[in-house]
Amino acid sequence: MDKVTIDEGFVNFGLAEGAETTTDDTPTISGKVEPGSTVSIFNHAGIRLGDAVVESNGDWSFTFQTPLAIAEMTYSIKATDLQDNTSVIDEQTFTVEAPLEEMVAPPPETKEVTNSQTPSFEGNVENGVTAKLFIDGNEFDSVDISDGHFALSVPAEKELDEGNYHYRIVIDTNDGGSPIEKSGEIEIDITPPEIWLDNDVLHENDSVIGASGYESNDFGATVTVSKGDEVIGQTTIGTDGSWHIDNPNYKHGEEIIISIEDIAGNSDSHIYQVD
Repeated sequence: MDKVTIDEGFVNFGLAEGAETTTDDTPTISGKVEPGSTVSIFNHAGIRLGDAVVESNGDWSFTFQTPLAIAEMTYSIKATDLQDNTSVIDEQTFTVEAPLEEMVAPPPETKEVTNSQTPSFEGNVENGVTAKLFIDGNEFDSVDISDGHFALSVPAEKELDEGNYHYRIVIDTNDGGSPIEKSGEIEIDITPPEIWLDNDVLHENDSVIGASGYESNDFGATVTVSKGDEVIGQTTIGTDGSWHIDNPNYKHGEEIIISIEDIAGNSDSHIYQVD
């Protein structure tokens, strides 16, 4: 025998015959060689990844042990029979794609509250599917996936008013299977936080500066007290609706800037004169 025979259909990911993509990041490739042969797998750099398991009838299989990145994978196969004849198949490729259940990402804001009236939703998906965005039951955007990524958003002409909304992202697999859905709540908040002090006036000998009485929608807002470019102190509005900074150490006649940015991204600032 001059060389090992490897059948042309040696790659199989457990999907359709001849599949070139998989959502399994540790896929199995398989084929057939002469019984007793050794089959080795190499990556694109020529580094040996391991040997396949060869059955007594010549069927072989190899499972990638280290999870592969979501990207194209290039590898080669070398088979050697009992007479040390060798056959090599070079540069075989397949693509690892994100599994459907991990496709949908929440809005790019990591918060449930945003000041964007045209919020966006992004994620990685399997090619050949369709992603749709619904808000309060109405479809706002749809895209057919060809590059493994989707970006859905509310069009400018349909911008949302301030308020609370329910969103759904539906992934239609286009193969007759049940759609994959992700949903959640999002609040549109475009109102800047108000700024006030418990004592309306700043005094040179103040040991503390702060305010109380903020509503729940301002909890977590960042408060920054500064003098020119110098930050005197920074804190957040607590769940008790108050904030304070100890020992502000400002002097008579100085201008102190108090800025507040809420978790939605709205901000405002006010300048106070120290008495």
